[in-house]
Amino acid sequence: MNPKFWLINNTDNMILRVINGFRAFCTQSYSEMNRKRGLQWSASRIIETAAPSTGVINSAGVYYSIIKTGSLPVDLKQRQFAYSGTGLNADIFENPVYTGGLPDPIYNANAVTPHVFELQILTGFTLTSEGQRFAATIYALGSSSQQSKGESNAIYGENYILAPNSSYLLKFWSKDAQNQTIAARIEGFEGELDVPNGDLT
Repeated sequence: MNPKFWLINNTDNMILRVINGFRAFCTQSYSEMNRKRGLQWSASRIIETAAPSTGVINSAGVYYSIIKTGSLPVDLKQRQFAYSGTGLNADIFENPVYTGGLPDPIYNANAVTPHVFELQILTGFTLTSEGQRFAATIYALGSSSQQSKGESNAIYGENYILAPNSSYLLKFWSKDAQNQTIAARIEGFEGELDVPNGDLT
């Protein structure tokens, strides 16, 4: 190898060039990298709510889905909500007790690097127990003014790390005295939680 080539392209020299302002590092977020690799997924639903919830399982106004993970961990990166009324509450529980359920669609949004996810998002199941609370309750509060009622899509929870071969119950319920429309969206990553790096092992 030409020694000049090594001098120009070795890592130490590259860092020196960055420090001195002759070159720049390009960085990207985990989410951007995961999307390019085809490993980030999303799902959404929209619901016309019933009367406000009493908090009882399967009562009117409480809406459930289950994330059932496969052999890999899942980073549930975002829970997003939009609503037309005064607000909602949302929780996550682990180890719910349920039977049945049908998988909802999961989207990759990468036409270059397709990936088949192991995880499933289930709806239409029969719930016996919510399980144990996994994270703090989300309180999404909107304006009650008729001129600005509701809230546009916003992120209310980020980076819930879900264990492999496990089930997690996603729950949300309306806090409005009237019916309201709620749009829910989640986005996550399935896979090992850090990119392999020889310097870290």
